[in-house]
Amino acid sequence: MFGLVNIAAKELIIGEFGAEAWETIRHRAYLVDDDFVGMQDYPDDLTYRLLAAASAVLGLPSDDLLKAFGQYWTRFVARRGFGELLDVSGHSLTDFLENLDNMHAQVGFIFEGLKPPSFRVTDAGAGRLTLHYFSDRPNLGAMVAGMLQGLEAHFQLDIQVCQTEEKAKGADHDVFEVTFTPRAEAAN
Repeated sequence: MFGLVNIAAKELIIGEFGAEAWETIRHRAYLVDDDFVGMQDYPDDLTYRLLAAASAVLGLPSDDLLKAFGQYWTRFVARRGFGELLDVSGHSLTDFLENLDNMHAQVGFIFEGLKPPSFRVTDAGAGRLTLHYFSDRPNLGAMVAGMLQGLEAHFQLDIQVCQTEEKAKGADHDVFEVTFTPRAEAAN
């Protein structure tokens, strides 16, 4: 995974749990250098070690951490210069999700060697859709659920996510049922 992912994880942990927690986590993950370079590709194992160490040190299930990270990720990338890309990728949640693969293709011009997941929207209707998530990386469904909820502020929606199929439990890919309604303040 690119360093940007690890930078975001470090910022989230320090922001929520403090620098001392981060130091304990990075030592437990056998991470000597935590000065990540955003556009450098790091082994996926490093990120998974950080997740396992954070789960153990903080006493939180991995899925809870991944969900929190997913929510944080949407704000993080917007602050890191990708906000305009988010803006032009769709004016509605459905359009945005349908354009994720195109957005990742554009990001691939910046991050050479990017191996992004793929997304497909089906059964889209008023206030609902089904999102299919395809990735070679295991066990990131909770992160996708968090990222979906992290889009609430961007689209001024209340978003509920239910994962109905999990690759980790034998399904071909992860599937999410997503329902969304305009936020009360956005409707006025």
